[in-house]
Amino acid sequence: PPVPQSAVSRLVDSMIQTGGYKRLGGPAEFAPGSEVPRYPTSLVRAGLAAIVYTTFVIDTTGKIDPTTFKVTSVKTWRDRPAPYHDVLTGPDIDDVAPEQAFTHAVLAQVPHMRFIPARINGRNVRQLVTQPFTFTILP
Repeated sequence: PPVPQSAVSRLVDSMIQTGGYKRLGGPAEFAPGSEVPRYPTSLVRAGLAAIVYTTFVIDTTGKIDPTTFKVTSVKTWRDRPAPYHDVLTGPDIDDVAPEQAFTHAVLAQVPHMRFIPARINGRNVRQLVTQPFTFTILP
C-alpha cells in the first residue's frame, strides 16, 4: 500500500511543482564572506557541542527568507569533561539551557548569512533547504 504523505511533504511537493523552487537533499553552500553562527563562549568553556537542525527557504539573492526559518531540533553533548564549577561564582552551565544558547547563536546570524542561490535553467530560484549548524570544539 502507498505510504500517506504528511502535510509538510505535500506542501513541499506543491511548492516544487508550481515552479520557482528547488529542493536539495543536503545543506546549502555558504557564499564567500558570509557570516556564520558564533560559538557561545560559555558553552566552549563548558565543553558542550551541538548540532542545530533548521529548515528555511533561500531566496534568489542568496538571503534567508526569515518567514520560513524554523529550528527543527537541537542535539547537544559534552565534547570534553566539564571544568570544575564553584556554585558561588555562577550558575552551572546545565542550568542555563544550552539548547537555547545554541539556537540563539544561529538565530542571531540569520539576517547576516548569505548562500549561493540555486539555479535552474540558468536563472536563480528559491531553494528549500534542511541545514545543520554544527558547533564542535577542536582539539
